Amino acid sequence: MAVPFRGKAEVVVGPEKGGILLSHCVGAYLDTWNHNDNSFPGEVVSVYAEKSGDEFVFGRGYDQFIPGKRILIVEDVLTTGGSVKRVINAVGKLGGIVVGVSAICNRGGVTEADLGVVPPAVPPSLRALVKVDLQDWDEVECPLCEQGVPINTNLGKGKEFLARKQKQ
Repeated sequence: MAVPFRGKAEVVVGPEKGGILLSHCVGAYLDTWNHNDNSFPGEVVSVYAEKSGDEFVFGRGYDQFIPGKRILIVEDVLTTGGSVKRVINAVGKLGGIVVGVSAICNRGGVTEADLGVVPPAVPPSLRALVKVDLQDWDEVECPLCEQGVPINTNLGKGKEFLARKQKQ
C-alpha cells in the first residue's frame, strides 16, 4: 500500500475503524523507508479522521498535522468511496493536499474520478492491492433473499437492513 507513495506523503490518514491501524502501519513503513535511504526529509506522521454525523473530522489535536501537508489516505475496503470522499473533504477544509488513496481492496470499481476533490487538492492517485468485481443487487431483486438465505447480522449492514425492514 505504501510503495507507490514513497517519498510523496508527509501524513497518512485513515478513516476511523478500518483505517486507523492501516494508517499507523503504512505511515511507519513509509517513515522507516524514507529514513533508511534519505528519500524524504522529516518524519511521516499517522493520524485518523473520526466520524461526526455524516462527515469526518480530525479530533484529538490531529488537525494540526494536516494544513499544507501532502496526505496519503488509506482504507481497508472501497465499496462506494463515500468514506474516502468525506476524508478528502475534511483534509481539504484544513488545507491539506491529498496525493493519493491506497486501499487493500477495491470491491466497488471506485475510480479516481469518483473520489472528488476539494481545492487545493488535485484528483488523487488511487491504488488498491486487490480489485474484486462483486455483484450486488437492489434489495427487491436479491436472489439470495428469494432463496431464503439468512441475512448475516454479525458483519456488514445486515442488522441495519433488518431494522429498516421491520419499520416498514
